[in-house]
Amino acid sequence: MIPVSPNWIAAGLVVVTSATVMLAVQLGEPVREMPGASVPADPGAAEILSADRLPVSVVAELLDREVEERLRLEDEVAALQARMARLEATLQPDPPAAAPTASAVTGIGGGNRGEVSEEAFVAAGFSPDQAAFYRQRHDEISMAQLYLRDQANREGWLRTRRFVDEQRALRQQLDELEQGMDEDTYARYLYALGQPNQVQVRRVLASSAADSAGVMDGDILLRYDGRRIYQAGDLRRESRDGDPGEMVAVDILRDGQRIQTYVPRGPLGINMGSERILPTSP
Repeated sequence: MIPVSPNWIAAGLVVVTSATVMLAVQLGEPVREMPGASVPADPGAAEILSADRLPVSVVAELLDREVEERLRLEDEVAALQARMARLEATLQPDPPAAAPTASAVTGIGGGNRGEVSEEAFVAAGFSPDQAAFYRQRHDEISMAQLYLRDQANREGWLRTRRFVDEQRALRQQLDELEQGMDEDTYARYLYALGQPNQVQVRRVLASSAADSAGVMDGDILLRYDGRRIYQAGDLRRESRDGDPGEMVAVDILRDGQRIQTYVPRGPLGINMGSERILPTSP
């Protein structure tokens, strides 16, 4: 079995820990040093924050982001484990015959998380012109984010409401780019970015809502209450909205066939995983 490196998981924990430390500073609370971790001193932080205290709404948004980041990291680790298991299954005992192709390691045309390449977009079904456009827009927004953080750090307003607002404005540009896509295009877009784009049921818990509705292990969850599901976090958010217990439609894909069933809004009672799969025709 190919092990998942602890460094990858540790990297995810650093993201959440950093967000927690930042939030504590924003709240004006003393940052307690964690065992094995060091927090860099920032003598000017107190003066910055006392002059421009973040409102409760912004603090609540930061808390929500930290929770979503933790859930995203859990999905990413689960997807990585599944991907490594699939890669292991392709290996043969004889090394010369078992040399994996680029598509076996990184998916068709590449597209690892964090990488944006024109080749990955083309491999996901986009035209060369579309691939060049998406690559350019991602590079432009990424550079703007780097310049924003550098400027805020040099001028001393990294931990202020101004930085939060300007960072949100840059993310809005990416949101607008994604909102202009239809469902199939967005699924291929996520695939090109190396991100999960489908949710698969790994196990249905006995006597659960999903079990009563006929959901089975291996099903792909396509829609919940009419909304497309791309990642496990989407399903968690949708199932929390609305009135608990109201009956909502769930569209699933099983052996190439689309099936619709109904469940009460709330926990489905399944173990699920976010998968990265090249979409077929709509």
